[in-house]
Amino acid sequence: MQLPINIVPILPMISTLNNSLALLYLFYNLMLLAPATFTILYFGWIKNIKKILLLAFISSIFIELIQLIEMVILSFYEIDELRAADINDVILNFISGVIGIIVFKVYFKFSTKFKSDKTFLVFFRS
Repeated sequence: MQLPINIVPILPMISTLNNSLALLYLFYNLMLLAPATFTILYFGWIKNIKKILLLAFISSIFIELIQLIEMVILSFYEIDELRAADINDVILNFISGVIGIIVFKVYFKFSTKFKSDKTFLVFFRS
């Protein structure tokens, strides 16, 4: 049994964009780490953006590594699983972490703007 491992970036992902299920998986991968990076920045657990990007990258690789180990174990029992270790998932999950950082930056910019705007606070208190 050959393990489904994709090490070719981007091209296989582009060829499957006409499939609605593939688009759903693409969306899921793009949103996987965004809440985590947003939360890390929001609570100030890590303040260095480079460290958060490194954490997102390592998390992406770790997720795919777990999927690969799972496939190897299942192959010993001749169980066909639909999972695949994919470099595109690593790329998309990393982009997801970047999306979380961007959303936090936008949130922080607008939240500090609204806190200083007294008319905004009066509008929402009444």
